[in-house]
Parts: sequence; structure tokens; C-alpha cells
Amino acid sequence: MNLENLIESLKRQEKNFSDLLETIKTKKEALLENDVAKLDKAVDSEQKLLHLIQKEEKERKRLTYVFATENSIELKNASIEELLNKMPQASGKLKSVRDSIKSKAAEIIKINSQLTVLVGVSRNLIRDTVTTLLGKGKKSIVNKRV
Repeated sequence: MNLENLIESLKRQEKNFSDLLETIKTKKEALLENDVAKLDKAVDSEQKLLHLIQKEEKERKRLTYVFATENSIELKNASIEELLNKMPQASGKLKSVRDSIKSKAAEIIKINSQLTVLVGVSRNLIRDTVTTLLGKGKKSIVNKRV
């Protein structure tokens, strides 16, 4: 196995992260627009992409271990960072793809934190609205008498 197999795996992962980033942006738009159908579609797409990312990560680790073994390099956790540290001549393209993935991951984290705040504000707004309408007592929303 050569370094190109590992780089191809990282490129597939980079594509997965790009797609995930776009899906998360779509999810954010759907939340802001209150578009439930668009949100459902984005969540489904996000779940599929997360599965692909997990699958590709397993493959990347396997390829990293195979490459390290074939080149007599001992790795503890099969990270690209560790491989680059132990084999500096393998950098270049490997490092650029890794940096691109890191950048996309950072942007995904940023948008997810914004979504967390947005959902928290929405929950508080709903709770306050229900409390305003029903009061703080334990009144039932539906009258069960027919």
C-alpha cells in the first residue's frame, strides 16, 4: 500500500465533511425559517453523512496502520498527526488535506454551537409561552371530560 491510498481516503473524508457542512447550514436555515420539511430532510441527510464519516474514519485508521507497518513505523493511535511527526517526508499533500478537514470541522463545531443556542432560546420561548397561557400550576392542557 502506498501513501496515495491514504490520501484518497482523506479526500473522501474531506468531501464528507464538506457535504456535512452544507447540510448543517441548511439545517440552520430551516430552523430560522421554521421550515419543518426542510429541517427533516437536513436531519436525515446529516445522519447519513455522519454514518459515512464514521465508516471512512475506520478505513482511514486501517490504511494508516497498514502504511505505518509497511514502512516500519510504530504508531500508538493511528492519527495523521502522529504519522506526520514520525515521517516528515510524507507531509505535503497529506498535510494539506488534513488541514482542510480540520478547517471544515472547526466551522461545523461553530455552527453547531450556534444551533445549540438557537434551540435553547426556542425552548425557553415555548416554555414561557406555555407558562403564560396556563399559569404555573399543574393545570391540564386538555379537558378530559367529554
